[in-house]
Amino acid sequence: MSRPLISFVTTVYNKAAFLPQTLAALGAQTGDFEAEYIFVDDGSTDDSAAIIGAVTAAWPKVTLIRQENQGAAAATNRGIAAATGDYVKLLDGDDVLHVEATARLFAALDKNPQAVAAFAHGCTQPNESLSAFAPPNTDVATLLPNPLPLVLKRNLFNPSQVLVRLGALSACGGCDADPRIRFGQDYTLNLRLARLGAFVSLPQTLVHFPEDVPGRVSAHQGRELERLNIALMLFFQQFPETTPALKRLAAQRAAGRAYAFARRHSGAQPLLSRAFWRYALSFLPQRDMPGFIEKTLADFKGAAPPS
Repeated sequence: MSRPLISFVTTVYNKAAFLPQTLAALGAQTGDFEAEYIFVDDGSTDDSAAIIGAVTAAWPKVTLIRQENQGAAAATNRGIAAATGDYVKLLDGDDVLHVEATARLFAALDKNPQAVAAFAHGCTQPNESLSAFAPPNTDVATLLPNPLPLVLKRNLFNPSQVLVRLGALSACGGCDADPRIRFGQDYTLNLRLARLGAFVSLPQTLVHFPEDVPGRVSAHQGRELERLNIALMLFFQQFPETTPALKRLAAQRAAGRAYAFARRHSGAQPLLSRAFWRYALSFLPQRDMPGFIEKTLADFKGAAPPS
């Protein structure tokens, strides 16, 4: 039997400081599979492209795509479109994989043919310690047969944590590239994949994220939370056939997120807060889910730093 082909899709925007560690770990991945490497340089103005070219010069099946800056979602979709493998291992250009990360994710997915994706834990590390991994302490994997309710509550993985079947990525349409969630591609991918089938969760830390990244969006809590709600709004615009129970769960999560943020940043008393009353209304059936979630976005205005 031929070995499976895994497409490693790495998106990069001004990651020259991180790429040596990221690429070293990528090139060291173990496992019984063939590999192709697709890099999408999303308009970098530093030496990212040159570093990729130099480090991967002797690697097999390397494709470097350069484009004007369009955001992480568009860059990810460009890489997925170029992939020819059976599976796609996504990777952000500043994250570092454990040497066994791909092999362990593939083994979990291979044992669960009904699953569309497998994901592992990740943790933030000081920049100088990104490659310092402890050995994974378990081989346990948990099948999540119906992951959508979990994903409606929270993001389960970022791109670097997941291995996905290429067919599932094609079927779901990849990331939502709407400019309003320019840096929220991971949550849209969570939502879209969760509609299609089961996930496999590995309780192992197989990815390290750098602690200090200039301009990181997650440092701006208001913008990050707002983008989660925008992603939910777009999801229900695109997939209105979602069950009433899941719509109610999503309404409660979106309104609760907005109310908690508004209360922390405005100090308003609950009975005087429109965010509180909107959260109360979220327990009732919603005829217009996108419209309801869109109203929660107002609760982030004024408290959120600009993009």
